[in-house]
Formats: sequence, C-alpha cells, structure tokens
Amino acid sequence: MAERFESVPEVAERLRSVSYLADTNISGVVYLADRLEKPVLVEGPAGVGKTELAKAAAATTGGRLIRLQCYEGLDESKAIYEWNYKKQLLRIQADREHERDWETVEADIFSEQFLLTRPLLEAIRAAEPVVLLIDEVDRVEVETEALPDLRRGLEAFHSALSSRAIARGFPTGRRDPHRNAPRRQ
Repeated sequence: MAERFESVPEVAERLRSVSYLADTNISGVVYLADRLEKPVLVEGPAGVGKTELAKAAAATTGGRLIRLQCYEGLDESKAIYEWNYKKQLLRIQADREHERDWETVEADIFSEQFLLTRPLLEAIRAAEPVVLLIDEVDRVEVETEALPDLRRGLEAFHSALSSRAIARGFPTGRRDPHRNAPRRQ
C-alpha cells in the first residue's frame, strides 16, 4: 500500500482540515502508523478525542469507518460473524420438498449468503482502505468473553488490517520496552 502522508506536518494539516486539532505527537503517531502499516492504539479518559481521531483519520485518508462498540457480554458472534439462523431454517424447510441430501443442504446453508458479517470480519475483508474503531475495549470481560480471541485474531491479521485500527486501551499482551526507560531531560 502506498503511503498516504508525506510528512508529520502534512498529517497535522490534513487532520486540521477535517476539524481535528492534533499536536505533533498525535500527528507523528498517525504518520508512523501509516508508514509502518500498523494500528494506532489510543487510550484516555472520556472526552479527549479518541473516537474523533478515528473519524478524522477516516476522513483524511478517504477510508470507511467501521466501528466495533464493545460492551459487557460481547462475544465472537457480535464482533466477527454469525449465521443467519432464521434464513437457514427457512432454506432447510424449503429444501424438504426437493428431497436433497443433507450434504448438499449443509453446503448451501453454510455459504456466504447466510453469513452475517460483523465489524472485524468486515474490516479484514475490505478491499478498500478502512479505519477500524474498536471502542470501549475495557468493557469486555477479559477472562470469560471474546477479548483474548479478539486480540489474537487482530494480531494474526494485523497486515490485513493495515488500513489502520484505532482502539481504546487494547492490550497487546506484549511488554513495552520503553515503559521503564529513562526519559530525556
């Protein structure tokens, strides 16, 4: 994928053109994320502009914004995909009249036309650039719900999601080598 920004000041100017005022740090992160084709992970208290950054990034790059709103009880079927059970049941009932064998019916009802894509699969499959906003990740129950699989899935498909993933507090499971590093004065 070609780089969409030539410089950090260009990022700042393009974000400003869509009414997002970014400082040099934010502009630098967006610039590097674009160059490295990596996600931007954003964390902070309510009202600091995390969601607006995702919207602005989509607007400046011409990408479509796809949003996954996390909540307690979120599971893979709401984040990735699920089957359209009602449509599958109707097809099974309709096929009874045609007396087709089960293997044929099964292959049919588990085909693309019965799949309900959710935000993650939509972003992974997108042919065009997208901005994936995963919002309120801290609301998902880490031990019992989809977050561990969600994290592994995003790490596995990070190149497929190179269009930018902007997330709130998304734990990567990796130790930050700079966390305890001395700061320059």
